[in-house]
Amino acid sequence: MELVFGNTLHTPTKDEYCMFLATGAALRSAELGRQVGAAIATDEGEVIAVGTNEVPKVGGGQYWTGDEPDYREFVMREDANDKHKKGLLMDLLSRLGEDKWLSDEKRKIDPIQLAEQAQDPRAAPAISEAHLKYLIEFMRAVHAEMAALTDAARRGVPTAHSTMYVTTFPCHLCAPHVVAAGIKRVVYLEPYAKSLAMQLYPDSVAVDQPDTLQKQVPFEAFIGIAPRKYIDLFTMLRRKKDGRVIEFARANAKQRYSESPEAYMAAETVSVGALQTAIEKKQLMIEQQEFVYDESRNP
Repeated sequence: MELVFGNTLHTPTKDEYCMFLATGAALRSAELGRQVGAAIATDEGEVIAVGTNEVPKVGGGQYWTGDEPDYREFVMREDANDKHKKGLLMDLLSRLGEDKWLSDEKRKIDPIQLAEQAQDPRAAPAISEAHLKYLIEFMRAVHAEMAALTDAARRGVPTAHSTMYVTTFPCHLCAPHVVAAGIKRVVYLEPYAKSLAMQLYPDSVAVDQPDTLQKQVPFEAFIGIAPRKYIDLFTMLRRKKDGRVIEFARANAKQRYSESPEAYMAAETVSVGALQTAIEKKQLMIEQQEFVYDESRNP
């Protein structure tokens, strides 16, 4: 609160500093789905390694802008994970058709078209929400946590007893590697609904629960100045006058930073109104699409 009102004598905590570095690493990712960053640090806040989710490159590391050739996914023009998930769905529907588990009407449809229909929430709401869409095993990118660990390994830097900061909660592919690398604590910024880490590794992962006996690796939600406000709030103002520190006086404090000129409740009212408008537009669009779809079937 004092930072917001101009007290620049506060400096970042170790968690705030390291999460800011993890966020910086995330921003170099060109992945089509999301940008994720990770940073590994000692108890003293000394950074061991950073990583981002990006396609691996022969010789070590991951592709950077300017590399030739460049095989990142946006260059290849498709998301490999989405492509393979669609292929799995096509294969499953085709086999269900062969075993006559599908209706005669569905079995007559081309598998590619049938798979597209199955992914359409209007045509197949139940199938489109199947857990199949949560598969993450076919990503070409090295995940940020693994990138940080392999970066440390290439340089011969031990990661045991260190803390990992990651912008997104670790997935169930990264969690066992984090545990096996000896990381003693994980701090995450955003949740990740697709992660099954807690269900698959209840013996070694404790989510948002203090583990006083240290039998599990605690995965803790980040608390502090968010990375997107880090520069705004930690950039110093004038700190001295005539060689003496300018003391922060709460009685004379002025708000230094404001994202919106409106009061909180007024801003919330505006946001709710915008959300309602967006919902109504989306509903109208769906109704119009359904009308066109019905007209095409029943001219």
